Amino acid sequence: GPAFGGINISNGMIAAQGAIDWVGFAEPSTHGDIEIHVIGDVEPRGICGSGLISLVAALRQARLISETGAFEPEAINTESPLARRLVAGPGGIEFILSDPADVALHHGTVPARVALTQRDIRELQLAKAAMRAGAEVLLEEAGISASDIDRTVLSGAFGTYLDKNAARAIGLLPRALRARIAALGNAAGEGAALVVANQNAYREAKRLAGIIEHVELGANPRFMQVF
Repeated sequence: GPAFGGINISNGMIAAQGAIDWVGFAEPSTHGDIEIHVIGDVEPRGICGSGLISLVAALRQARLISETGAFEPEAINTESPLARRLVAGPGGIEFILSDPADVALHHGTVPARVALTQRDIRELQLAKAAMRAGAEVLLEEAGISASDIDRTVLSGAFGTYLDKNAARAIGLLPRALRARIAALGNAAGEGAALVVANQNAYREAKRLAGIIEHVELGANPRFMQVF
């Protein structure tokens, strides 16, 4: 899903310094407004995939986004901080996370304007549907159900910063109640270093390569149906 790498998202970027990687509500919530976390603790320059997922999950929790993915401004109090973040943009309603024109959002240096658009939500829905459909097809191919999963392993920067609860809330991950979610970071890089330095790891990698089955989702008739 390109959306998870910030592609096709209006203010999207990779999970690097300046990226909003988490959005949620203050605990305890005093004003009903959102909080954001920015990688590097600097002013926000954009939003990465993990931030996009947590943002949409938070707005679903606040009922500001319907389960179909549409903004529903009438669902919240017009006096709430969330309502004041809704503005009319060139392509329709936008939800402002960071705006240089808003004094309440200043933290010293001037931040970039970062907003979520209706088109961004649609891009996330497509990426989420593709990933979830892939997981469902793999479960079918393996002849198991989500309840049989013991562990879900996430790799890369996306997996490292992903809010697991938010991923479950938007249905990105199969609802496996017993599954533990482990984030491995740069798994490919660490694995490559491991097999170079350790003969046993190299032999294990060769063994796994011989038994792992590749499922081509693009040629799978069930994928588009599930998607």
